[in-house]
Amino acid sequence: MKHPTRLTFLEQDLLEEVEVNLRDTHSRGAFIHCIRGLGTEIVRRLLLETFEQERRIQGPLGAYFIGMCKQVARQQGIDLGFASPRRS
Repeated sequence: MKHPTRLTFLEQDLLEEVEVNLRDTHSRGAFIHCIRGLGTEIVRRLLLETFEQERRIQGPLGAYFIGMCKQVARQQGIDLGFASPRRS
């Protein structure tokens, strides 16, 4: 499934909200995969859940958030379009 190259206004607003709140502009591509694959409502909920866990998170908030997105996508059978890890 090919996605349009431009984000909708809702998607763009959410992307900016995610980047600012997670203090992570380097993961923009991954955030776009999450928004397009899961939709704005689910991503917004996962962003809130990330902040609820903020004190417990050891590493970068962006990595935790993306991990949550991948977990929800896996549970729902959604392919977010991330490259599969190489197996040795």
